Amino acid sequence: MNLPGLPIGTLSKVDCGSCRKCCKGQQLIVLVDGDDPRQYDCYEFAPGQMAVKRRINGDCVYLGGDGCTIHGRHPIVCKAFNCADFVRRMDAGAYDGLGPRLGNAVIKEGRKRLRRA
Repeated sequence: MNLPGLPIGTLSKVDCGSCRKCCKGQQLIVLVDGDDPRQYDCYEFAPGQMAVKRRINGDCVYLGGDGCTIHGRHPIVCKAFNCADFVRRMDAGAYDGLGPRLGNAVIKEGRKRLRRA
């Protein structure tokens, strides 16, 4: 499975700094083509589509006190997603209906990053 807007195959470094908004809340961390589901604690959220499990509070099961506990082998979506680029494209009319599924915290962070750019 590929997700719209993710530069699968041409991953660029996304500088998240200390931001963990994608790791918190109810954002779905979907495994895509190139991810090996056997490497992750995941579940099938739709037929043939896997996502990383979340804790009861919505945080990613791999989110630790200092950030991602599996950084370096984290899923492709975590390596490729750029909230600022997503918001830019969403505002241009792409991703119809996908934005609200990300959650307000991620969208707000993307807008903040766009203003700084």
